[in-house]
Parts: sequence; structure tokens; C-alpha cells
Amino acid sequence: MRRAVPGSLISVGSHRLHIHRAGNGRPAVVFEAGLAGCYAHWTMVQERMARSTTTCSYDRAGLGWSDAAPGPRTADQIAYELRMLLENAGIPSPRVMVGHSFGALPLRVYAAMFPSEVGGLVLLDPLEPDEWVPTTIEKRRTIEKGLRLCGLGVFSARIGVAHLVAGLAGRELFPFARFVVSLASRGGFTRTDEHILAPFTRCPPDVGLAQRAIWTQPKCFRALGEEIRSIPVSAAQAARAEIPRGLQLIVVSAGDARPLRLDARARLVSQFDHGCHTIASGSSHWIQLDQPALVVDTVLDLVAAAAFTRA
Repeated sequence: MRRAVPGSLISVGSHRLHIHRAGNGRPAVVFEAGLAGCYAHWTMVQERMARSTTTCSYDRAGLGWSDAAPGPRTADQIAYELRMLLENAGIPSPRVMVGHSFGALPLRVYAAMFPSEVGGLVLLDPLEPDEWVPTTIEKRRTIEKGLRLCGLGVFSARIGVAHLVAGLAGRELFPFARFVVSLASRGGFTRTDEHILAPFTRCPPDVGLAQRAIWTQPKCFRALGEEIRSIPVSAAQAARAEIPRGLQLIVVSAGDARPLRLDARARLVSQFDHGCHTIASGSSHWIQLDQPALVVDTVLDLVAAAAFTRA
């Protein structure tokens, strides 16, 4: 299965990151996945966009096919490693960066650290730093729950339960998958957590097979746990990031996004000379899976604008 995965492993110092490049043209488009995400979650978008320009999806350290890495998995660290990956892979800048959910945090940091390398930002239903800074008791409990489930994932991967859950989810047998996990976690996984399993059914079948192989590796659960543990720090880093107001920024919210999040995103784009906030009506949090054509059109519009600016 590992040999069938597209792309290559590129060294970023202490470890290697998996990157999948497709298409030709400039500016390049770089995809950053959300929590528990991998390169495969961009397949439907990347395949279409690669007809027009260079595209790159990748797996953060420890996730997917990338090597595990030492140290905390904060937005700063992820941004540094992403830059090293793109440089070592020979991806020219400036690049249009597209981030989903948690993936918006390292991209905001990246844009502040390396502004000349970013031709524009597209954030899909992004995680809002204000929701985590300061970290409330409720958010701390959310983190603790996530860490418990990741610990369960490591154990389940070792004894084979993760294979069973992944197989059930891949066949859309969510009640059975949830039942198995709930038994093992003593009720820690509930119906409200099932959105985590959405990529298993919304990605193409061949991608689902890759995901099931990926999410039966203990290292992936360890890496996810470290990212969850570091969310308050990552959110603070993103909140402090000073992105040039001249950067082109597009935020796309899910159709079911809460009003408070919509207000926060409207305030964010208002800080930019070329900021835009749109709503993907009828889409869940997984906009790139529910409405890939919308994402493609949105990003290509920004690619065209970035190319015109460079000309």
C-alpha cells in the first residue's frame, strides 16, 4: 500500500514529509489539511486544479505517510517545516496557500513569517484563534477528550481494533463504528464526533483505501494528539501573526457555521485591502469534499489575480 501512494518523501532535517505534486504552472497552490487530515482529503480539488497550475498537498509530521517528528506540533513549527518542504521540493514562490480548519493556523503564521512567498490565502471554514485564546474550562475538556481518544487510537492500532473501525466507517456503517469505539473508550466517542469520519465516505473509493491504511498506524494518533495538545499555543501564535494587509485573503465558511464564527471571519477579512468572506450554502465543515468545484473556482480566481499581480 505504501508504494502505491503518489508523491515522494522530502527531508526537512530531522525527518521526512510526504508531498504529492501534480500539474504545471505558476503560481503554485499549496494545500494544508485540518486536524486528522492528510493529503488525500484534497484529491477531488487537486485533480481538477492540476489541469491549470502546479498543486501540492502534503502530510504534516507523523500524519499520513510522513515520518514522526520530535517536539511540540505548534503552528510555528508546522509553518517552518512546510517552508523547508516546499523549498527542498523545488516549489517556486510566491504560492497561493489553501488551508482547511486547523490548517488555517499554520498558514496565517506562514504568511506573517514569509510574506514575499505568499501570493494569496484561502481559508476554508477556519479554526478561530479567539475561540481558544484564552482557553476556557470547556475547551480544556475538549482537549483532554481528544487526547484520551488519541491514546485509545494508539492502543487500538496496535491490537487491530483500528482496522475494524476504519473498515466499518469506509462502508458507511457509522452506528457500528461508533459502537465499537464507544465500547473501547467507555463512551468517549459520541454521535456528535461522527463528523471526524466524514472523509471515509466522501472521498473517492481508492482514497478511502489509503486513508484506512494511514489511520491504522499508531504514529498518526500520536501526532494528532500532539497537535491537539498544542491548539491553545497554535491559536495564540496565529492571533499574533501580523499578515500584510495587502495580501489577498478569501475566507469560505460552511453553510452551518455558527453566527459568532461568521462575525469573527467578517472582522478578519475587513482588515485586508483585498479580503472576501463567502458562505458555502449547503456545505458542512468539509467544504472541499462537499463542494470541490466551488473550492476550485475560488482558488483559481485567486491564482489568476496573483499571476496578474506578478506580470
